[in-house]
Amino acid sequence: MRATIDQVDMDDKATVPDDEAMLAYALLLLVLAGTAVALARTVRADGLGHRPPPRSHADGVGGAR
Repeated sequence: MRATIDQVDMDDKATVPDDEAMLAYALLLLVLAGTAVALARTVRADGLGHRPPPRSHADGVGGAR
């Protein structure tokens, strides 16, 4: 059985992604990348991993003299 021109044309259209879908994926990727960059900047600005931890007790508190 041979395919008609309409069937061949339909098969070609089914395999090509929509421009709108590609734009949506690109925007989603851009938003995710922006979120990752904002999170990284926040963590660095917060100093996570760069400052010593706070002391567990203030000076003069506890049993040590």
